[in-house]
Amino acid sequence: MNLVVAERTVVKQDEVHVIWLGPSDAPNPEPYSEPETIEMAYAAGELDNVQIGVWALMDTHALLILPNPVTIPTSDMSRFPDASGTYVLYGFVSGDKTVNYVNKQYTKGTYTVDACGKVSQVTTGYE
Repeated sequence: MNLVVAERTVVKQDEVHVIWLGPSDAPNPEPYSEPETIEMAYAAGELDNVQIGVWALMDTHALLILPNPVTIPTSDMSRFPDASGTYVLYGFVSGDKTVNYVNKQYTKGTYTVDACGKVSQVTTGYE
């Protein structure tokens, strides 16, 4: 299977940032290795779901950067990834409908995100 990683270039004032889009945040991802436990596999899957949700939200709303990224770890996706609550993964109101970019409001793990949309899993919920 061939893996294609796309990139998006963001220009903000006198800075240029390259955002890698796809299953990893880098052009040369770490080689895949089997999780040591089923809990680690669940945690990795949850992180993937949250990351994909953030990418989908940013793409849908043509966001090159998140205006107020969440920097305090949270499991509440109705307050993530935008700390102001404008752009959220669960319960996003768009016109007369509600859009969910993830399937549950609360995750087992806790997450933060940077302005470029890179999600970090702070805790897995299995510690």
